[in-house]
Amino acid sequence: MERDIRTVVKKEMKEIVIITFTKGHLLSSALLLGIFGFFIPYEQGDFFLRQTSTSLSLYIFLVPLLICSGLVADSFAGERERKTLESLLSTRISNTALFTGKVLAIFIYTYVFLIVMILASVVGANYYLWKAERWRWFFFNKLSVFALFVFTIPVILAGIAVGVFFSLKCRDLRTAFQFSRMGWFILCLPFIFGWLTFQLSWDFLIPGFYILFIMDGLLLAGGVRLFHRSKIVV
Repeated sequence: MERDIRTVVKKEMKEIVIITFTKGHLLSSALLLGIFGFFIPYEQGDFFLRQTSTSLSLYIFLVPLLICSGLVADSFAGERERKTLESLLSTRISNTALFTGKVLAIFIYTYVFLIVMILASVVGANYYLWKAERWRWFFFNKLSVFALFVFTIPVILAGIAVGVFFSLKCRDLRTAFQFSRMGWFILCLPFIFGWLTFQLSWDFLIPGFYILFIMDGLLLAGGVRLFHRSKIVV
């Protein structure tokens, strides 16, 4: 199965690269990188440098969803709409390998893009210090590094799992994208209504990391069970 998964990942990554270098996608990626990678850290200044839960929550929750949103909706609904899904489903690759390969490809792209954006934010923060003639280098502390580089892994997987669920069920790309955003909004309700507060602390991040991974496993396992070749192409 590992070989089949690698085959699907390679195929999906090639398509993602092609999509990435289209004019529209390049523009949107540059905009995201410019806003979150440079403008926000520079404009927030000292507030960003303090590395609070408020300033970093954008990069932990919002940015990953913005990066993967289009690819997640496109994973099945988009291919179904373009009539390119049939050739993939006609192979002998198992349902689990097909589903897992697609999810991994989206995760790899999203995580790499997020890392680039986080590193760009360091440049923005250091440019703010340079403009303010404060001659020191800024980088995130250990807690922020864990939150940005490790805690985001199950966050990304949760976003992908929810989005792929709707991509499997919806007939067209636009509907899949709209329902995916609705699903992500529902996941954020505990934070929106104050039932749960994000805290940049080890006591919050460590349990939250494992809880999210368990939730990811359940969501992705459910996605695999929903993935039936006979029902995907209609």
